[in-house]
Amino acid sequence: MSWLSRGTGAHAGLPVALEGAPLHRARAAVVLLHGRAGNPYAILRHARVLGQPDLALLAPQAEGRSWYPARFVRPLAENAAHLDSAFSVVDGLIAAAGLPPERVALMGFSQGACVSLEYVVRRRPRLGAVIALSGGLMGAAPPDPAPEPGRPACRCCSPAAGRTGRSRSPACWRRRMRWAASAPT
Repeated sequence: MSWLSRGTGAHAGLPVALEGAPLHRARAAVVLLHGRAGNPYAILRHARVLGQPDLALLAPQAEGRSWYPARFVRPLAENAAHLDSAFSVVDGLIAAAGLPPERVALMGFSQGACVSLEYVVRRRPRLGAVIALSGGLMGAAPPDPAPEPGRPACRCCSPAAGRTGRSRSPACWRRRMRWAASAPT
């Protein structure tokens, strides 16, 4: 199932793939942002490891399969208009989920991870989780955000992936999403 994203700029009005629980029955939701040259269905494959039947998955498409044109280490101004558009799409999806923000997670891979981290640092939403896979804060000199007191963090990076290239971090995602789905409303 899919529908069109809300928001402004280049990323607005593009398809959003939906999987998992229907929004009207979901106890929690994850907004998933794909990487450069990716698509919503590629990031949904990664999210399926969450294995939560009462979890709604929302994955928007980026314009031209890219959330921003310049490298993430370039000055932020070079990507600002594209980031603003991506942020507006994320805002629209969080609103469309119809859940308290604490029951919504933002997960991204590569470019999508960079957008997810920038969104959280710049907008400071009270989301249940942010999951960034292979991404970082953007800009030539990214800020060093201080964690907010009382906000849990799950940082997953596995040197144990070793030769297999398989990360153990999906276990961390599952634990975090179980926590978000079971948190009181």
